[in-house]
Amino acid sequence: MLNCYNRGCGQSYNPDDNKEDSCRHHPGVPFFHDAYKGWTCCNKKSTDFTEFLNIKGCTDAVDALNISGKKDTSNGQSSEVEVGTPCKNLGCQVTYKSTETNYTNCQHHSGVPIFHEGMKYYSCCNKKTSDFTAFLNQAGCTSGSHKWTKDDTSNAMNCRYDFHQTATDVTVAIYAKLYHYESSFVKVNPIRLNVMLF
Repeated sequence: MLNCYNRGCGQSYNPDDNKEDSCRHHPGVPFFHDAYKGWTCCNKKSTDFTEFLNIKGCTDAVDALNISGKKDTSNGQSSEVEVGTPCKNLGCQVTYKSTETNYTNCQHHSGVPIFHEGMKYYSCCNKKTSDFTAFLNQAGCTSGSHKWTKDDTSNAMNCRYDFHQTATDVTVAIYAKLYHYESSFVKVNPIRLNVMLF
């Protein structure tokens, strides 16, 4: 027996006996407004949390092994980019004009912006300025390829980590469950450690 993960269903089912009306669930998402708790797919709402959990589903469907409403897990690079879309890399001033724009060099900052005691600068190149406009117009210190979409962080999770340092080494331990080692990666430069676990 498998458990159905559709919202509001949660029953156990046999995949061989799974029919079109086996699952009564909520295709919408829960909402919490003022004292009310309810579902976006139907007009049923309640002030009591237990009552809210017991609201019967409003749609019949096949029981699902995957959570309904799951977001697309593609890498975020859409095949179609709108003309005029700015590059999302920090410090890059290029906007998308055509597919040929993908082959131009992207001068950007690989570090993070730092605002400290009236000074503004990037951690990767330390060119400090007090003028915000000059900071925004600072030429990038790293070459690479353009990024037309923001990274999808909707499924991001905070991992627990620890580190210790000696005179010559820094050891970082990251504690994570169920990551895929082939698609995960680590980027290191003298300033920053970037770990992406998928």
